[in-house]
Amino acid sequence: MGIQACHRIFESFYRILESDAYGNPKRERWQQSSTGLGLTLVKKLVEYVQGRIEVTSSQGWITFTVQRPLNL
Repeated sequence: MGIQACHRIFESFYRILESDAYGNPKRERWQQSSTGLGLTLVKKLVEYVQGRIEVTSSQGWITFTVQRPLNL
């Protein structure tokens, strides 16, 4: 996943398409069954509890880091 996709991943209705070896979009893995709202809602919830969520991508792995306060 590129830097731009990492930046946009929490936008409402944004979905990442699978790419072939040449970077051309393939069919979506779930064939458009998702709404693109899941990560948006997760981010809103994390912010609601005064936390922070970050996403990084390296060597084909995507990592989400969630930090939240100890006392809610």
